[in-house]
Amino acid sequence: MPKPTLRAIASALISLFSPRIKPRPARNVVTRRGKTSRGYFPSRKASAPLKYESQLELMAFRALEIASIPKKLNAQPARLTITRGGQSFRYTPDICFTTRWRETIFVEVKPDRKFLDAKTKARLRAVTEALIEEGTQFIVLLESDLKPDPGFHDVLERLLRQRPWRKPSPSGAQEDLPTDSADECETNADWQLARAACDALIKRVMARDFLQTVAAAEASLEV
Repeated sequence: MPKPTLRAIASALISLFSPRIKPRPARNVVTRRGKTSRGYFPSRKASAPLKYESQLELMAFRALEIASIPKKLNAQPARLTITRGGQSFRYTPDICFTTRWRETIFVEVKPDRKFLDAKTKARLRAVTEALIEEGTQFIVLLESDLKPDPGFHDVLERLLRQRPWRKPSPSGAQEDLPTDSADECETNADWQLARAACDALIKRVMARDFLQTVAAAEASLEV
């Protein structure tokens, strides 16, 4: 029997929730200009809430939080110096996550339309090549990756809202919840289906190279 596609899993997940979904504003969002949203995502995979600077980054955090592949998350983890062709520039990844095998993956979150810009494309290619030479994996999460089906992130948001969150301590760190209350939501069928969809998304993105990422972005813009 063939494995279900990410779109099929997402559609099945949405069909479970769609009668119950009610639109809600994102948690802790501060709108500064136009449609730009900023806030803090309360991850259980980080020692403190993670700062996001766009709705797209918030979507990425939701998918990475629910997926089983990332074990630790960090936002804007380091400012890197990238040198290619005798020229250097500074680059800060949007996200970094660590797997159970202690692999470190840097993540850039980008709208597909940004790949129409030659300078952006050349810059990300330089980052990819430089990090590969250092033995570090670098992936680009496209907007089309994060939106496999309409309503997909409404489902992820609802699941995350139903899960108990860590409460910040006076020191700013997040206090651990009792194991039973922390894990109860993650063992139900809805959560497992969402986790399968998010894992499939991350595996697909990690398996493609930079040229395949560019092709995926361009293909999404032709639809």
